[in-house]
Amino acid sequence: MTKSNEIRTGRHCVYNLHVYLVFVTKYRRGVFTKEILEDLREIW
Repeated sequence: MTKSNEIRTGRHCVYNLHVYLVFVTKYRRGVFTKEILEDLREIW
């Protein structure tokens, strides 16, 4: 993935989007095992 500071424009707006993905697990249990984390890395 490349980093871009490009500001995009539309007909009536100017925007620069950033996305943050946060996983919150209830009771902090070990939900994400090593196998699941490897699969998520491949997907993203």
